[in-house]
Amino acid sequence: MNKKLIGAAISIVALAAATVVGSTASSAAPTPGLAYMATMGGTQARILGQTITSDLTAQSRIQGFAYPASNSNNVASVHSGNVLNLGAVTTNVAAKKVPGGADVTAAGETAGINLLGGLVKVDAIQSTVTTHFVNGVATGSAHTTFVGLHVLGANIPVDVPENYTVNLGVAVLKLNNVNVLHVASGVAVFASALDLTLLKPSNGAGAGTEIIINPSQVDNVLMVPVGPQVLNGVAYASHVSVTIPHVAEAESGYTAELYQPRAGTAGQTVSSNTLKIYIPQVLTIGAIGTSQEGVAAPTTGQLTESYAIGKVNVLSGLITADAITGSASEERLADGTYVPTITSTFVNLKIAGHAIPIDVSPNTHIDVLGLASIDINKQATSAQASAVYGVTVTLTVAKYGLPVGAQINIGVAIAGINLTA
Repeated sequence: MNKKLIGAAISIVALAAATVVGSTASSAAPTPGLAYMATMGGTQARILGQTITSDLTAQSRIQGFAYPASNSNNVASVHSGNVLNLGAVTTNVAAKKVPGGADVTAAGETAGINLLGGLVKVDAIQSTVTTHFVNGVATGSAHTTFVGLHVLGANIPVDVPENYTVNLGVAVLKLNNVNVLHVASGVAVFASALDLTLLKPSNGAGAGTEIIINPSQVDNVLMVPVGPQVLNGVAYASHVSVTIPHVAEAESGYTAELYQPRAGTAGQTVSSNTLKIYIPQVLTIGAIGTSQEGVAAPTTGQLTESYAIGKVNVLSGLITADAITGSASEERLADGTYVPTITSTFVNLKIAGHAIPIDVSPNTHIDVLGLASIDINKQATSAQASAVYGVTVTLTVAKYGLPVGAQINIGVAIAGINLTA
């Protein structure tokens, strides 16, 4: 995730564009043809009872319309107690022109996997995602190979079929996860090699802990003016913008994060959910969810990015709420005009013990002297984009192991159309 997304002084147009351009080094105006987005990570883990880690380790990412493009990354090892231990992780993504179109691919290899004290062990996992868009026909696929897979209490097929699920009693294990979305202007593939969710506490991790190995997303679509409208959107539930020292050797990343495929979701609602977040003294959330849907057509388009967050406690009770919800929508009409829409609600929100109305005014600012600066229901719109930030907290003193200037975001949704510059 581009850190520009959390910059309070950045305009909404630049803010939304930051989610579009990504790692591709190009500021030129788009030319008729194809556009792409590809990301691959080694792990994405939400470890309850210790802290939450949601950033993709060894993430590779490209996004744009200039060819060729590529990015790679690696890390020597990943450790978090007995919950998550990995050896070397390597990832790479690439986009290239081929006769009649383009190929966009992602690949990741993770070695020496040991989850939850040996509940799941794998010598190596190799994952690939491939998309082709040639002569107007888009296809996509994903494949994972497991080497030396051992799961306590379960017999797993040597050739693991797509979307294979097994209930281990203490956890639900999903393997070779693939979701291919065919849309009018292209294809989007969401995939992961392994997704393990705890049903009961284990090895110091609470119920609801989720560990994902080799998560990826690859989009290969037509862009304006040849094809339908280009959708740009992101939603996430929370983010702490600094490394938290001495807590599970991890940085708190973007939780329940979703990126809108450039060609939309064909009207399907794509969602991401997490049972609970716990960062001692800093942030506790009882349940979080984000969702998105979008439709791109030749002359019209619409998308919505949403978040819903329950039982919030920030900075040991400085901020509490039963629920915080918000959504940002953008629509392009057939006559070329754009219609932004923002919604937000705050149920039983309290700051320093003072109740905040459920329909608090947009862009409300509160200073808690000697501790933090707080923005509530921060909203911004432009001709082609809209954004809403539920609660943004910026520390004005060092506190709870966080430095001055540390920022905590609770609920972010950004939606835009044709933000290709």
